[in-house]
Amino acid sequence: MKLMKRVLITLMVFILATTTVPYSLAEEQTNTVTITARFTKSSFAIGEPVVCNYSITGITGEFYASYHCMVFDGIEYWLEDSDWLDEATGTITFMPEYGSAAHITFYVYNDDGPDCEFTTPDITLTGGISYTPIVVKMSSDKTAYQLGQTITVNYQISGGTGKYDSIEYYGIGYHENGTDQISYGTLTSPKGTISYTPKRGYMSFCWIIVTDSVGHHIEESIALYLGVKSLKKATVSVIADQAYTGKAIQPKPTITIDGKTLREGRDYKLTYKNNKDIGTATVTIKANSENYVDSISKTFKIIPKKVTLSSLKPGSKKMTVKWKKDSKVTGYQIQYSTKKDFKSKKSITVKDSKTIKTEIKKLTKGKTYYVRIRSYKTVGKEKFYSAWSTVLKVKIK
Repeated sequence: MKLMKRVLITLMVFILATTTVPYSLAEEQTNTVTITARFTKSSFAIGEPVVCNYSITGITGEFYASYHCMVFDGIEYWLEDSDWLDEATGTITFMPEYGSAAHITFYVYNDDGPDCEFTTPDITLTGGISYTPIVVKMSSDKTAYQLGQTITVNYQISGGTGKYDSIEYYGIGYHENGTDQISYGTLTSPKGTISYTPKRGYMSFCWIIVTDSVGHHIEESIALYLGVKSLKKATVSVIADQAYTGKAIQPKPTITIDGKTLREGRDYKLTYKNNKDIGTATVTIKANSENYVDSISKTFKIIPKKVTLSSLKPGSKKMTVKWKKDSKVTGYQIQYSTKKDFKSKKSITVKDSKTIKTEIKKLTKGKTYYVRIRSYKTVGKEKFYSAWSTVLKVKIK
């Protein structure tokens, strides 16, 4: 049975401490390979040779090794020097001309097992240039636009070293057949606005590419959805009058665009205003996905709750009407008629919400009268009426 091979590598790094990580060459034969790397100092000045003594021990069989010297310039690491290691013990020397830190990465290759990679902790470089990262911030008032609508992107650029050599921007549109370069140009100010108008597609990216005086560059973008529909063109179902409950009332209107019924939470979200007390409330329907934009508002009425008509007591050419009091209203309106459909009716108004009965006179003896009642509340200059109560009837003596 062919034996599986594995390698045990021990990495020992000496700057302030020593670390050991092993791996094995074979199940029957375990060798320990140790890489020891020690800088002669923990800090070097720019223009001074950086010296690191190393040794690779415990190797049996053929192996290959190399190193990369990396210098950090304040933004990113750059390759300063690299080569193969001809000897298992030796010295690596390199001389950085810039930067604030450096390290060396060792690579050991073995045909009989996995590769080994190890990076020393950074040593400090003094007296060198440390560059400032370029920062690009981009925003748009909307995340989605209709086709033919002008996209506006706000941008602000900061950081970098020296003056900006170039600031470019691209407006790209993505569609089923590929991409369109909608707009391209150079910017002269580190802060401003980019505008362009896509004619087709489902998404647009606005890119800004900045290069500073030492050659560092950054590319940033913002993604915006296209081909969306405006909720201002939607059909919103009529919201029926809502009876007062003492709690916030949140009716759910039906929203349709081009025959498609939208779904709350996925396509839009609802917010409410003045939706607790009797009066006019507002519901705002705001787009909540990449397929729709804008918002619309609709109003609905919160009316007094229905009044309970308690009793009708007949008298001689008169009747007494009683109902349950509603302290939230301004008054009551009573209608009575000899017709069930109230086509021929008379009305009286009771302007005191504390009143719970009234007497209606000058009625026709022997006639049957139908009676109903509703309350009202005056808010500003408008009256808000409740729904009519259940109809009761009485025959006059």
